[in-house]
Amino acid sequence: MVVSVLEYEKLSKEEKSSFDLLTAKYNLYQQLWFIALLADQKVKIFIFGENETLLFVPYRSKFGMQYAYMPSFLQKLSFIGSQKGVDPILNELVSYLRFGEICFENFNSSAHFDLKRDRKNYVLKLNNPYHNLSSGFSENHRRNCKKAKNLDVNLATNLTDLVAIFKAEKLNSFTDKKMDEIIRKLKDIETSEKLNGMLEIYNANDGAKTVSSVLIIKFNEVIYYLLGTSQKTNKSLSTKGLFRLFDFLIEKYAETNLTLDFEGSDIDGIARFFKGFGAQETNYCFVKWNRLPFPFKLLKK
Repeated sequence: MVVSVLEYEKLSKEEKSSFDLLTAKYNLYQQLWFIALLADQKVKIFIFGENETLLFVPYRSKFGMQYAYMPSFLQKLSFIGSQKGVDPILNELVSYLRFGEICFENFNSSAHFDLKRDRKNYVLKLNNPYHNLSSGFSENHRRNCKKAKNLDVNLATNLTDLVAIFKAEKLNSFTDKKMDEIIRKLKDIETSEKLNGMLEIYNANDGAKTVSSVLIIKFNEVIYYLLGTSQKTNKSLSTKGLFRLFDFLIEKYAETNLTLDFEGSDIDGIARFFKGFGAQETNYCFVKWNRLPFPFKLLKK
């Protein structure tokens, strides 16, 4: 069977709806509408056979060449359907797009890539009482969560505080262009009709001052942690704020069928922070290929 490639922007409204129906039961990162939201509608749809296997890949264009990438707030991609179509789609992907740096969930393939390595993710099943869940925290986390109980938590009505804190915290971490892109994506997420009722923003407050904020999406029995940020002005308070917010979420959703997806990190300190809540490591795969012509190939070593 052959692999066909469609462009999201060229689909009719009815065709987009048909893909939504096909993937409705799957995870957030398998939703074409969500990937398109984060990728400014630029998505390649790879199809093996008659929808036997699907893969949605965000892409960009530069110097007349198209390449695959991971937009902000999209952690990984995942195949939908039969394993039979995985290698044919990957071979077509590498042939179709000259360059790519993307991540896959549950990766199982013999396809060739220039680079392939595991990345860490952490998840916590919440189907136990809070007492049981918190007993799985590290000793350091139990101590810090206890210290942070004096901070108030509220469900915010918008992203105003989160965005303001994030911009101040990351002032020197991103270029102006990248910061503008991230903020724009956050606003796209906030205003998406598809995410109505799924988006939650929590602030941890010291009196009238918001010290930390987190953004989550609840979708198909998973809580996806998209972003967390803290004030830089008071390190002690900012650290307490994130402990308070994750402790609050775990307590709030304890004894449900939900799973908290911490989104993971290869940065040791962040990984230890997530793991300290009793979360289990679940790796996913990063792959890279480079078929750019000289001299562009040298720019993306």
